[in-house]
Amino acid sequence: MHRHHRVHRAILGAGILVLLALPSLAQEEANKAVWMRSIDEIWNTRNTSVIEELYAADFTMIQESGIGQVLGPAGYHVYFQTYVTGVPDIRMEVEQSIAEGDWAAIRYTAGGTHGGELLGIPPTGNPAHVVCISIGRFRDGQFIENTMHFDKMSMMQQFGVLPPPEARVEGWGVPA
Repeated sequence: MHRHHRVHRAILGAGILVLLALPSLAQEEANKAVWMRSIDEIWNTRNTSVIEELYAADFTMIQESGIGQVLGPAGYHVYFQTYVTGVPDIRMEVEQSIAEGDWAAIRYTAGGTHGGELLGIPPTGNPAHVVCISIGRFRDGQFIENTMHFDKMSMMQQFGVLPPPEARVEGWGVPA
């Protein structure tokens, strides 16, 4: 076989691999776009009319910080309202997003002032900013699953509900 035939076959093979990967890449970008819409439209502009569009009827969310399970779009409405009532000026900013197949994850910050009752805690008027990580699974352009993690203790300390951690001079691997 001539050298140029091998080169052409190699290029053709690489092109086929790229074409096979395109639907997956498009799906991954679409999943990240659903995240962005959820943050921007629902949380930052308070447009709850898109919840039914973005969250599947069989959607399930677990918030690892002890809030519990959220089921379906109706549950997401309640979840959203709980946080907006407790932190009326809440804003979120996505710092990083990654996707693979039907999964996508984001790292984002959420911040605002504790201006209303939140999870049974009366308003303190104190601000808080926390880093959050959410891992979602998608089907047909909708969330079907989300596991969300954030530092609830830090939020409660910033709100003034829990005492702040003691200042420590030593750090990891540094002798006391």
